[in-house]
Amino acid sequence: MKKTIILIVLINICFIILTYNQVLATPILEFPNVMTVASETQIDIPINISGIQGTDMTGFLIRLDYDSNQLTNPIVVTNGTLTEGLNLKSGPAIDGYEGKYVISLLMGFPSSDDGVLLKVRFDVSPSFNSANIWFIEDDTQLNRLTVDGYFEAIEPLSYHSGFLMRFDAIYTNETASAGKYESFEDATALAGAMEISVASFDDNGYIYVGHDSGQESFSPGDLDDYRQIVERVWYIKTNGDIPDTTIIQFHINPEMSELSDYGLIFSSTVPTETEDYTSVAQASVVDMANDIIQFELSSAQLQNGYYTLATTKAPETPDEQAHVVPTLNEYGMILFIGLLLIGSLRQMQRRRA
Repeated sequence: MKKTIILIVLINICFIILTYNQVLATPILEFPNVMTVASETQIDIPINISGIQGTDMTGFLIRLDYDSNQLTNPIVVTNGTLTEGLNLKSGPAIDGYEGKYVISLLMGFPSSDDGVLLKVRFDVSPSFNSANIWFIEDDTQLNRLTVDGYFEAIEPLSYHSGFLMRFDAIYTNETASAGKYESFEDATALAGAMEISVASFDDNGYIYVGHDSGQESFSPGDLDDYRQIVERVWYIKTNGDIPDTTIIQFHINPEMSELSDYGLIFSSTVPTETEDYTSVAQASVVDMANDIIQFELSSAQLQNGYYTLATTKAPETPDEQAHVVPTLNEYGMILFIGLLLIGSLRQMQRRRA
């Protein structure tokens, strides 16, 4: 009897824990924190969904607002998303409620997995620079069907709106951002071998970074005392308020030169030659154990533009390394010059005699 009672209690506890976890789970609708517009005339913006396990979600109503001077002609794209093949309705908001674009699914949503709910494709203005896109929170909801056959909103529901920025196509490799939109904050960004970190942002402050397709190799250059430049170039662009201090770290291969020899250099225009760059800062931290060099920039030093690394000491080339020990031909030349010098000295001695 006691065993039966204990078993019943354990089952009830497990049920309460599972139910409690489901109640605590808050679904989230969000745009990615990193969205960059390259040189194309269109962009597909994904809407991600998470935390819907156990909510019995059957459909949704999404209302969006955006900068219509920069983004136009929205259409829904479901290929490769959680709503692929479903009968979604979409179009301009013409019912007097807020928002410019409405997307809805009455019922039939089959998934409880996190992922991309759908994508919205926009035409992008040729003059596009940056723009916000956001959910109309009071009129956006996820729905479920009750036992009485009615639809009810799943609450609470969290939203993360998005920010778009124009990048040159070549600098959209491994793009990342650090910034804050309302209550959402991301203090670090990692793009290739560059990592940016900040202490805090004001609302709508962003730093975006991406690099070109170059590798972390070296090419000869000449800039003040700098004699080598890393071929990979990072493009940094800011939006809104810039933090007082930004820390930039590089994870690089130290074999080519000592880490302490590196400095951070900057070009305000697309760099085509070494003379385009100016020196920004020397490394404030050199971590030899983890191959990291770190630069600390003030808000005045962090500008929109193109950053890379330079070193004050050029690594030895293979030819230079090979000539540390003379070759046979060099030995022959040295011997020949030595014999000529000995012969000349003897002739001079004979003339004096």
